[in-house]
Amino acid sequence: MFAAIGGIIGLFTSAMPALIKYFQAKQDNKHELEVMKLQVQREEAEHKWKLEEIEAQADITESQALEKRTQVSMTGVKIIDAFLGLVNGLVRPGITYYIAALYGLVKWAQYHIATASMDPAHAVLSIWGEEDMAVLMMVLSYYFGQRAMKYATERWAPR
Repeated sequence: MFAAIGGIIGLFTSAMPALIKYFQAKQDNKHELEVMKLQVQREEAEHKWKLEEIEAQADITESQALEKRTQVSMTGVKIIDAFLGLVNGLVRPGITYYIAALYGLVKWAQYHIATASMDPAHAVLSIWGEEDMAVLMMVLSYYFGQRAMKYATERWAPR
């Protein structure tokens, strides 16, 4: 009886090093898998940072190109250079003011025509249409929306 129990104990104790090696290998493999997952996450974060850096550099390059394009070549005569700088700086705002004034003038004329046949409140409602709302939204989104929307969509986008 003691011989049989001794044989069984001997059998199990001889298998102990193999069992210990198995569990050690399992633990090592689990650790390596975790390390690989962390490396993948780090590489994804680095890739994201590189993309953001590339986008920021593209924005900077675009701004520099636009600024360089709008610079006036200097003649050396201060009064002429000042005049050219003024004219160059007023082209875009001047066109914007002109179009806004023309739009306002047309709306003013429509209002005066409409008030001939109805009260002022109804006249305002009758001259303000869907196209006017589209123009208003276009102007507002142009002046306030482009970069703000870009950063807002990046901030609130699901990741």
